[in-house]
Amino acid sequence: MLSKLFYTPVIKGRLEPSKKDLDATLAVLDSYWAKSTRGKWALESGQSTAPVLGGKELFDHEEFDWMLHPVMTAAHAYWKYDVNLRWDWHVYIDSMWCNRHMAGDTTGEHCHVSCGRSKSHVSIVYYLKKDAEGGHIQFKNPMEDILRMTPLEQSYDDWTGAGGGLDWHTMPAESFDYLIFPSWLKHRTQPATGDRIAISINVAGTPIDPTEGDYE
Repeated sequence: MLSKLFYTPVIKGRLEPSKKDLDATLAVLDSYWAKSTRGKWALESGQSTAPVLGGKELFDHEEFDWMLHPVMTAAHAYWKYDVNLRWDWHVYIDSMWCNRHMAGDTTGEHCHVSCGRSKSHVSIVYYLKKDAEGGHIQFKNPMEDILRMTPLEQSYDDWTGAGGGLDWHTMPAESFDYLIFPSWLKHRTQPATGDRIAISINVAGTPIDPTEGDYE
């Protein structure tokens, strides 16, 4: 009997907007792209709303509500049942921004634990636009340090960059898919094979009176 212990849960879902909602969301983002410079945010080679004033608080725009409410409902269930975080904590959106890539653009290796206003526990990426054939997100094996001390058939570094061995797991997705994962899980993107618009959301929690609401 084989038992697989200590797994890392990643949820994949899908949410398709109406044309009206999609157009309204893209119009808001266009106002940020006009102020954004390529390659000016963290490990991004493309554009990001994050460096622009208000660009990490996209949740303030009601044009994103069609997506936020159902995705946050899914994140709240993930918080409770998949990663078993505190049920009595107030769960809220800490930060929310959007990255836009053209063909060849990438996001470098990083995690989301401390990239918002407070410590993030759960992260979400929603693909407003993405080619199904490539440019996927890749999650890094959290057991890297242990594997480097293990007598593998191949050196751990021999796998680096392959995206399909011990080091990275490639998660295919397309437009209107979303992923929910632990904020500590390191990840990166493959080079985009076309236009890619990805909305990132960091979810945090705080031990306050839960009657104030489950999430914002």
